[in-house]
Amino acid sequence: MFFEPDVEHLLTEEHFGAVTPLHTARIQVCKALADLKWATWAMIQQRISHLEFDYHRYGAWKYQRCRSVMHDSRWTLWLSQA
Repeated sequence: MFFEPDVEHLLTEEHFGAVTPLHTARIQVCKALADLKWATWAMIQQRISHLEFDYHRYGAWKYQRCRSVMHDSRWTLWLSQA
């Protein structure tokens, strides 16, 4: 959803009652995987869909966020904790 980190933290705390390193790790890994999935879906739709929608732009946007999460210096830590 592209929430700022403080909003993401607040929502996580509201849902789970506390924010643990496990919660943070799983959220970050799932965020990257979801973006990769939707980026891939958008690139396929760009080739096969007859709808007038800029799937390329949407896919590039999702792929960009996926890359930003995976290039975070904590990515390896998140993977090991998730």
